[in-house]
Amino acid sequence: MNWTHPNYVDLYWNNAAISGLRVLGAPLEELLFASTLGALWSNFYEHRYWQEKI
Repeated sequence: MNWTHPNYVDLYWNNAAISGLRVLGAPLEELLFASTLGALWSNFYEHRYWQEKI
């Protein structure tokens, strides 16, 4: 988001409430949230459609 909207993170994130660590311009908390949600969603999807790994 920071590549297309240069000051987005600075304007809309409460930097005082987060760690301040950034990876490629994105707050670390955002990346942790996204990866956790992705891991959780893959389990929900598998249980919803009863798919098994072959």
